[in-house]
Amino acid sequence: MWSLEATFIKSATDDAAQGGLAGLFTHWSAYAVAVGGAAGVVLERPALQGGPPRVSRPLIVITDPVVSIALSVWLFEEYFEMNAAALAAAATGFCVMWAGVVVMSLTAPPTL
Repeated sequence: MWSLEATFIKSATDDAAQGGLAGLFTHWSAYAVAVGGAAGVVLERPALQGGPPRVSRPLIVITDPVVSIALSVWLFEEYFEMNAAALAAAATGFCVMWAGVVVMSLTAPPTL
């Protein structure tokens, strides 16, 4: 849900950049941000309680950026620069995030 919310925010900022504050509220994206935010809050709690914290939280932390990237490529046709340094930096950042999630999941309590 938070990945979808990020796409709503991107669309809303594009609308605000093109039409100003008045233009923002004449498009659907501003209202989608509000509804998506409320839905995210409502859906996140059961998602976190769906399993032990050492499984549910890391899964959400890892899948959110992956789904956000997929949505930005699919909906907004955005792509990574085809630059070896930029791709290496992105891959390194993702690996560091992955390692941090693994360490956090290993040190998390099995239950709350």
